[in-house]
Amino acid sequence: MSAAGTGLETGDRFTVAISSRALFALDDAHALFEREGLDAYVRHQIEREGETLAPGIAFPLVRKLLALNAGRASGPRIEVILLSRNSGDTGLRIFNAVEHHGLDIARAAFTSGASPFPYIAPFGAQLFLSTHAEDVRAALNAGVAAAIVLPSVASTRDSKELRIAFDGDAVVFGGES
Repeated sequence: MSAAGTGLETGDRFTVAISSRALFALDDAHALFEREGLDAYVRHQIEREGETLAPGIAFPLVRKLLALNAGRASGPRIEVILLSRNSGDTGLRIFNAVEHHGLDIARAAFTSGASPFPYIAPFGAQLFLSTHAEDVRAALNAGVAAAIVLPSVASTRDSKELRIAFDGDAVVFGGES
């Protein structure tokens, strides 16, 4: 069975699920949520639907992963899906940013505050990236490769080079490093 409209078998595609806070700079909005609650957060996001979100820490990685699909006639090898604790209403700002930045992200789940973890397997994601440690832990416990995207400032350097280091046994990035 082919993946819809791509001509690729589902197993031929690498699917990365990413949280909206890893993809876009939502730290100020999240701080507002923690300080003043859900209603203030919802108002903040809806009032700013027309304001484009700046790239977050994982934005350059996502852009480079999606660039691996360029020029492929047989469909994408890499798919990025968005898993977000936002609601459909507050998620509109996020999808506006996806469109503004020209990211080829067509699938998403907005969970209205619930953990997005249950959506990883139905979307067929092999990797989950999030700023939320509990969601990453749940994915790892279920056997899905996952990583916490640590807060930092996204690089403004526009490099086409993609570098990925996996350190499952903490040899490269051990406690001494």
